[in-house]
Amino acid sequence: ARRRKNLSLLPTVPFDVLMEVFARLRVADIIALSRTSKEFRALLLSKRSVSVWKAALTAEGCLECPADLSEPEFAVLLF
Repeated sequence: ARRRKNLSLLPTVPFDVLMEVFARLRVADIIALSRTSKEFRALLLSKRSVSVWKAALTAEGCLECPADLSEPEFAVLLF
C-alpha cells in the first residue's frame, strides 16, 4: 500500500518562501497545484499570488496578460 505524504508542516512555511518556490514552477504545474486542494486554490488565486503567475508566464515567454483577465484566468486559457 502507498503511504500518503504528510503535509501537516506546509501551513508553517512562511508565505514568502511558498511564493518563491511557486514562482519557479511551470505555469501548467501552478494550475495543477491550484486544483489539488481548497487551500492551494485560495492561496494561488488570491491577489497576493499575482507575482507567482507573472513570473511563471514570463519564464514561459507568454504575452502580457490582457487587462480584462487576471493572470490565473489568462494562464488557464493558454495552458
